[in-house]
Amino acid sequence: MLDEGYLGDPPELRLTLLKEMLRVFANAILDVRLQTMDMTDQQALDFMEKETFQETEEATAKLQRAKLSSCQLPMYFVGWRDWLRVRDLYRQTQRPAFSLHDFHDRALKEGAVPLPVLAHLLTGKGLTAAE
Repeated sequence: MLDEGYLGDPPELRLTLLKEMLRVFANAILDVRLQTMDMTDQQALDFMEKETFQETEEATAKLQRAKLSSCQLPMYFVGWRDWLRVRDLYRQTQRPAFSLHDFHDRALKEGAVPLPVLAHLLTGKGLTAAE
């Protein structure tokens, strides 16, 4: 939405978006390191607090969640990435008439469908394997 000039692209809204993107990436990194690289609890807390600027309470709760349910945190990244892939595919099929508003309206009207299905419903094409 910011890329479309929503609210004049204010810096505080851009910063909020970038902060959320950092969290999405950090969640995936955290889970992989915890599950496959023997990351310690203290290393995980330091990573979240010092490198991704999360509050101690949030980091502590996220660490517990990551230890109880592996692969849940990286799904935010997968979902975000595939939503952008569906949007890009829709943009390619609608040129030059692409409208972000129209994309969101049509996507949301389809309801809670898997993203590969959404891509097919909106474009007649499926998502290819992620590069």
